[in-house]
Amino acid sequence: MRLTTRRPRPLDRTIPHVRDTRLLIIATEGEVTEKQYFELFRLRSSRVQVKVLETGDGKSAPKHVVERLRSFRREFELTKHDEMWLVIDTDRWPEQQLSEVAASATQLNIGLAVSNPCFELWLLLHHFDPAKIPADANCGNIVDLLREHLGAYNQTNIQREPYEPYIPDAIRRAEIMDVAPAERWPNAIGTRVYRLMQVVESFN
Repeated sequence: MRLTTRRPRPLDRTIPHVRDTRLLIIATEGEVTEKQYFELFRLRSSRVQVKVLETGDGKSAPKHVVERLRSFRREFELTKHDEMWLVIDTDRWPEQQLSEVAASATQLNIGLAVSNPCFELWLLLHHFDPAKIPADANCGNIVDLLREHLGAYNQTNIQREPYEPYIPDAIRRAEIMDVAPAERWPNAIGTRVYRLMQVVESFN
């Protein structure tokens, strides 16, 4: 059934907000890790609210992630100040599929935060010098480094303490790694999650 009117902006009114509070709507490929990480910042500022659209029914392919954002936009009355972001990895999807999704995101004015090879690289950069990460590291290598540094890593139980204090460091390190910022996503090892987190940090 086609919606004829949109629902009001889905602000969480149980937490502090102001009249011009902006929404950052984030759709992620992962079902657990990314959602838990971004929800750490729900209470970070009264001027921005972060809403993560869950992945369900195994629909983690980038085209499904884009469609969740598209459906959300059709359903809710957003403002020009609200932003939508797509958070995906390169390690599971062929380049042609990523290219199609990137084109759709650009057309729909959706921010693209792609990690090569995976989101765990962003987590690692909260603590780790990029120069010490092998240029050919795969996701398994990165998780091993993360676990070695933290002493433990559970992708289903992301805690605030190992990450929140180090967000500025992660942003700085990821930006240094982004040697080709004009490309749609990092072709070498790198993560564009820093661009999304720069938006979050700008409200603090």
